[in-house]
Amino acid sequence: MAKLQRQKALELPSLTKEEVVAIKCMNNGTANDIQQKLAIDTIRKKLCLIGGLEFDVDERISAFNGGKRFVGLQLNYLIAEPIDKIFKP
Repeated sequence: MAKLQRQKALELPSLTKEEVVAIKCMNNGTANDIQQKLAIDTIRKKLCLIGGLEFDVDERISAFNGGKRFVGLQLNYLIAEPIDKIFKP
């Protein structure tokens, strides 16, 4: 049975060239629709740990991972909620 490999808290996660290019293009304002979706998906899932575990044996790393996840959850909220629910009249 394969052992689960944990990402080290302060290391950049494993990213593809396409994911990095998509993030760079989004930052430059030149990303096409596919790159935009790839960039935000990569940020949410790989950089903010959405869909993963924040727990680590080291309590400080768990807290650090919790901070990353908080940013991802805020992005999820802004993406999912209708704008009139975010900005009440």
